[in-house]
Amino acid sequence: MHKWFLLLAVVVSFDMFASDVKTPQQIDREYQTALTEFNTAKKMFNPYYTGPLITGSANNVPEGDINIQPYLYFTYKYASFNSKRNSVDTQAVTEIQAAFVFQYGVTHWLDLTLIPLGYLRWTKAQTSQFFGDTAVQLGFQVYKETPSVPSVRLILTQTFPTGRYKSLNPAKNGIDGTGGGVYVTSPGIVFSKVLWWFPLHPMAIRFAADYNIPDNQAAVRGFHAYGGASNTDGKVDVGQSYNFDLGIEFSLAQKWVLATDVVWSQGFKSTFSGRAGTNSDGTVASNGGPSNDNLSISPSIEYSPNETGGFIGGFWFPVTGRNSGNFVSLILSYTQLF
Repeated sequence: MHKWFLLLAVVVSFDMFASDVKTPQQIDREYQTALTEFNTAKKMFNPYYTGPLITGSANNVPEGDINIQPYLYFTYKYASFNSKRNSVDTQAVTEIQAAFVFQYGVTHWLDLTLIPLGYLRWTKAQTSQFFGDTAVQLGFQVYKETPSVPSVRLILTQTFPTGRYKSLNPAKNGIDGTGGGVYVTSPGIVFSKVLWWFPLHPMAIRFAADYNIPDNQAAVRGFHAYGGASNTDGKVDVGQSYNFDLGIEFSLAQKWVLATDVVWSQGFKSTFSGRAGTNSDGTVASNGGPSNDNLSISPSIEYSPNETGGFIGGFWFPVTGRNSGNFVSLILSYTQLF
């Protein structure tokens, strides 16, 4: 009886050993797979993303660090979309806008951003330059990116009416208006995630949304940013608005990245109360404005010599719109972390 048990144990042991033995073909396939993975891993890299041109970052500046990012916008405004989404030619205006983003990491979960603006505009006959409205922003880091969780950042922006918006020069036909005349509070949220769908060309995806709430009415007099005439005197209840931004970055190499933004903006009607004023032909002057929207894209290219600084440049232009401007803009920027 014991002999039969011993024989059975020997047979089972041999069968288990035989099942673990791999054929030369299996060994070769596993070797080739491991070699491919090894060679791919040697070529993989973490790109030096600067971020696309329009969509904001979902990551705060680290505590105690400073990030600066100047922007230059060279914009040619040549038309407007009407209520039927047709582009109608308007007086051509050339504009240079300078923005300086100064960002400081207050704590590991909070950073502070200051964004002053300046404008230079001209037409064939007129030139104007002045400061724009100034924004101060708080960023709250909710989540930091992990292999399975995106970065999530809440933002709260307060815009101050430091730009010029009323008592404009009628000869300049509105190009001297650089602000909205109201305080604006803008809560928002930003998500971002690096995706390794293409191991040798990782992608970064960003999505941002914000809602803009004017905190007061704009007291207007004469010609102003919302219309008017020489004898206009009243207030404009500026409509609320919101924006959705999608940013995609596709790495070509560690220092070179292609990017694009897709931007949707929606604004609600602005209404006027007070003395509307009269145009030179005796008609009632227009004040305020209708609801509007705009869909635009901004393809760009990034070059970062190192992980703390980089250049980005590209174009920005609308695809369609309603009661909004039609333009083409060249944008150049540099970002540096200290």
